[in-house]
Amino acid sequence: MGSEENQEISPEELIKKEAEAIFAKTYHCPICDEDFKHKTVKSNRVRRLGADIDLRPRMKDVDILKYQMLFCPHCGYAAMPAYFDHISGTQRRLITANISETFEPKEESESPVISYDEAIGAYLQALKCAEVKLGKLSEKAYYNLIVHWLMEEKLLEIKNEDTKAKLATQSELFYRRAYDGFTKAISEEYFPMAGMDEITVDYLVGYMAYHFKDFEIASKQVSTVLVNQMAPRRIKDLALELKEKIIEELKKK
Repeated sequence: MGSEENQEISPEELIKKEAEAIFAKTYHCPICDEDFKHKTVKSNRVRRLGADIDLRPRMKDVDILKYQMLFCPHCGYAAMPAYFDHISGTQRRLITANISETFEPKEESESPVISYDEAIGAYLQALKCAEVKLGKLSEKAYYNLIVHWLMEEKLLEIKNEDTKAKLATQSELFYRRAYDGFTKAISEEYFPMAGMDEITVDYLVGYMAYHFKDFEIASKQVSTVLVNQMAPRRIKDLALELKEKIIEELKKK
């Protein structure tokens, strides 16, 4: 859910505050060699408020997730900064042949901020690119996770119940793909994974397992976090909270 600090502010004021926290930064596309501008969050203007129990980050005045995806409007290549420039010659050829050749260049948006629809579209494009370039399971899982988070936020804007129900179903589908992707990546990839260390991913998978009522896996993941002496206090506190939730659910059986 949105920050409690923003609940009393009008939509117009929220947009104004968000616009003040971003600027247009120039990036260079490794696929088409063109420069493009992307709305980027000013690091000195953002204050972290914390994270939800599922690790979804919260910032004051701006939803940082909307601004973390780079999307070249010239060729259609999209990826998060950590992956954007790290691309092999083979992957470049795959993107060019399967994405860029049929992509229609986009005009720069006149909106001062990135909407949830635009952000979701950018992540979906990144998922398409990740599939085409044969990207890591963890990269695709992370994109699916963020699409879910963004859709959950978009749900708060929708009034029509049928539209809301359809989007909620889609959101769950992306969350499931994220869960399956990270579960498989844990056994096939090295850490860090999508910028997260092993402790963070263990907790994240534990929470997703709880969400999907895979309580055996959830319990195992939470225990792994709680016995890890390197786990930071904030993760251990979340794990303890999650453990209580799992216990309550198991009592209902």
